[in-house]
Amino acid sequence: MTGKEKVLTILSWNMYLMHDDVETGHEMAPFISSMGYGADQYRQRIRKTVDILSTKEYEADIILLQEIESEKVLKDMLEAGLNRNGYRYFGLLENNTPITVGYISRYRPIETHIHGSLEDRPIMELVFSVSGERIHVFNLHARSRISGGYRSRREMFILLDQLMKDRSGHLAIAVGDFNDDPFISDIFCDPERSCSCVLPVVGEMERVDFGLYYTPTLDSAYKCRDSCYWQDFKTFDHVLLSDMAFDGRGYDFSFATLLIPPGGADADGIPIKYTPESGLGVSDHFALKTELKYNP
Repeated sequence: MTGKEKVLTILSWNMYLMHDDVETGHEMAPFISSMGYGADQYRQRIRKTVDILSTKEYEADIILLQEIESEKVLKDMLEAGLNRNGYRYFGLLENNTPITVGYISRYRPIETHIHGSLEDRPIMELVFSVSGERIHVFNLHARSRISGGYRSRREMFILLDQLMKDRSGHLAIAVGDFNDDPFISDIFCDPERSCSCVLPVVGEMERVDFGLYYTPTLDSAYKCRDSCYWQDFKTFDHVLLSDMAFDGRGYDFSFATLLIPPGGADADGIPIKYTPESGLGVSDHFALKTELKYNP
């Protein structure tokens, strides 16, 4: 891509245990051979995922994924057709877990960084130069509320807040599965609601400031709530934007929405996770797409 690209799109999606077909011993049920998961089921799932990501609705310049097992998954998605859609670059955060984060992109990152302990849930940072603007994109998958998740999430959110502050003067964007809901969380929320907040977010663009991030999740103008389902609807998937996304120069926030894939939700709108036995479903999370427009 050359020149001043008028629109930049970013898609974030928790793929739900996107395992390859090579069994190494750390896979999670039901994506193991003894439960009927093998090469045929894997190829069918890759094909289904590529078909979805190749639609106009899901098309994005930068795709950030969570719950990816291996680099093989990313390579196979490219070879199954995404490479024909302009995607040339990919990468995985390798930290000995089958549910790590990765990316597929039309733009080549000029820098990549890993922040935090590889023994926990580190944050992936990608730095792009698009239309002459330096853009920092963070991809994360926070721990759930099980087995000490609260403490791990709090530490991750403190780190993310500092990382975004350290990118002052440049556009910083954080996406992923935060495993936390700013409507009810005491650590990831509007700071006016909780004195324990370590990752402050707001849904009003006019309130955004240095260290106070905008998320369309809290903005009723956008359909970004109820992004996943486990026992009931959860709002765990988010995009956070720094103050540079509202300065009227370069890339500014334009739009965000959740996307429901074909065959990916039931009659009640509940996401249907992929089942190897039937081949039905997609993920227990919906994808979140964000659009930024370029201002000269």
